[in-house]
Amino acid sequence: MTSPDRPLPPEHEKPHPTGLRRFAPSDAWGWMLVLLGCAIQAVVLYNALRHHPTMGYDSKGYSLYIRILATGRFPTAEETWEFFSPPLPFLPSAAYCVLRGEATRAHLFEALRFAQILNFVYSGLLLWGVARLCRTILPGRRGLPVLSLLLIGALPVYYRTFAFVRAEPLLALLFVLAVLQTLRVTVGGDKRRAPTIWLGLIAGGMILTRQWAFFFFPALFLFLGLRVFKRRETPRRAVVVFATVCLVAFLAGGWFYVYLKVRHGGFSAFNRKPFSSLLAADHPRSFYLSCPLRTVFTDPVRPSFRNQAWPIFYADTWGDYWAYFLVHGRDREGGYWLDGFSLDAAIEQGGETLDRIVTNRYEINRYLGRVNAASIPLSFLFVAGFLWGGRMLWRTTIRPTTEAREESLAWIFLVALACVVGYAGFVFAFPTDNGDTVKPTYVLHVFVLVSILAADLVLAIGRRSPRLQTALVALVVLTALHNLPTFFTRFCGT
Repeated sequence: MTSPDRPLPPEHEKPHPTGLRRFAPSDAWGWMLVLLGCAIQAVVLYNALRHHPTMGYDSKGYSLYIRILATGRFPTAEETWEFFSPPLPFLPSAAYCVLRGEATRAHLFEALRFAQILNFVYSGLLLWGVARLCRTILPGRRGLPVLSLLLIGALPVYYRTFAFVRAEPLLALLFVLAVLQTLRVTVGGDKRRAPTIWLGLIAGGMILTRQWAFFFFPALFLFLGLRVFKRRETPRRAVVVFATVCLVAFLAGGWFYVYLKVRHGGFSAFNRKPFSSLLAADHPRSFYLSCPLRTVFTDPVRPSFRNQAWPIFYADTWGDYWAYFLVHGRDREGGYWLDGFSLDAAIEQGGETLDRIVTNRYEINRYLGRVNAASIPLSFLFVAGFLWGGRMLWRTTIRPTTEAREESLAWIFLVALACVVGYAGFVFAFPTDNGDTVKPTYVLHVFVLVSILAADLVLAIGRRSPRLQTALVALVVLTALHNLPTFFTRFCGT
């Protein structure tokens, strides 16, 4: 096996394979990449086939959205609280209902299951996109894509999100493709018009998928401005690229927001009211500062940490704080599943209501606490990877000359930073009494991008200390093995 940071032999020195061998990996690193991708996809497929499709954040609202979309129109605010959601992720399920005829309850269930199968496809394309993105950053070197997929595969939030009928799986895929296409247009030096138009189409698909996509545009603006500042791009071409992307994206996806403006009175129509003051949102101080560590490692499940941002985000990244994937409840008589909201209400009511429910809430919580403890080093690695991306941006800005690798990593960091800042602003702007806007699923695309930054950091460490690099990789593997049960849904059934 060659070093993960050593270039492969030149193409002319290797015999050209024929037949099916053309599709086989060329070395041990290639086989590791394929095996990792297959392992991740196997878990995603299991959850797609087993997880109950009506169990997920806002699943009832999305089910109504799909049923109404199948009739050829968008839902109103009175019909579902998800009326503001862009339609692209739900069009395939609505089309399935149309093909099956009347959108009956059975057909809707099948359509939701179809959406889960599509998530499996999105996951495969996302992993392929990550590998291509890594090879664009470090051409001919296999360590970066392998380590990136290893880090992605160690995240329980990845498998939970891809098991739900939601927009985030498609959005994460489109973010990866947009980042990759941007590198081709800028760092790759492809000055043709078609790649820029393709980037605009991808961006249009993003804003037709989820509103988080709008944070991509300020990142692109800053990146193009940085390239102009470094004289790697002419001002004229930077303006043309940015204007083309925005125009094509608006034509492809902006029409939906015009519809929201006309039908619901605002481009950013939402199902709850924003904060009442620009100086201080209606969150209590505990929302930002409280972090009961003892409970994080003993009982990291709702209703613990009610309206406390940091422990909720951490516990839901590595476990299932909101109780839609691992922590389950089921009615003893009816046999139907209870989502996290209903289970929380039953626990709060207690008495006979709680006696009618079978739940693992008080059994799995201890294990999830151990998962949170075991995941501390991996969490630090992700934070360090994010800071490493910031260092690449700083080096790209101040150094007279910049490597393509550093500039590419700086671009990834800019996208991740814009999304983090935008999401933090959203959480600040829409206060709740239980913190239900704090969900790592909303920023799954950030986790995917930061995985690449963290993988590059591990490779950089390996150039100075191979032993420390080996220790870090072993730590990721051991943590993933310890957390393996968190990758699989407990809401199995039809």
